[in-house]
Amino acid sequence: MDGSGPEGDTETVTESVLFPYLALFEEPGEIDDIQEPHVLSPWAKTKIGTFQARLETVLKKRDMRGMGKYGMASVSSALLINMVNECFGFNGWLSQILFCQLTAQDFDEENKTFSMTQVATMRVTLQDGTEVDATGQGEAKNLPLKNACLGTSRKMACTDGLRNAFLQFPDLLRCESSIKIEA
Repeated sequence: MDGSGPEGDTETVTESVLFPYLALFEEPGEIDDIQEPHVLSPWAKTKIGTFQARLETVLKKRDMRGMGKYGMASVSSALLINMVNECFGFNGWLSQILFCQLTAQDFDEENKTFSMTQVATMRVTLQDGTEVDATGQGEAKNLPLKNACLGTSRKMACTDGLRNAFLQFPDLLRCESSIKIEA
């Protein structure tokens, strides 16, 4: 039936679009544009510089005592968190867990113990919007309960990721100064 017959029936013609413009279906917040490198604010430069100076002071003291052969690995996470709180302020930074995944697990039938390894990606954001992402690995061995092993390895991975993110702040300052020297 083409609509021209004696019955008088008319068909409604619908138009199909085979290749629609996909931007019509995207939400406004979903579009990821290429971002320019974040320029550090004067506040961030000052605070990161203070953190770097305190970290170098701690490392020099350890070198003088003969413990310097381990470098950054010898600095505890608790000491780093205290230095970050002193330098940036207690409300000057925020941490987020971006990703946490179990990478290996093992059950020892003989001893009835669990062992697990996890990897976590952490993001530390400063008060001015400066962000640093880092990964950490946590491992818990020979624990009698599976949930205790899972929780312990997750906490260790997150703490290690947080620690690695804090240790990347001086690199941001070096990168910022090298950009200014080139320009």
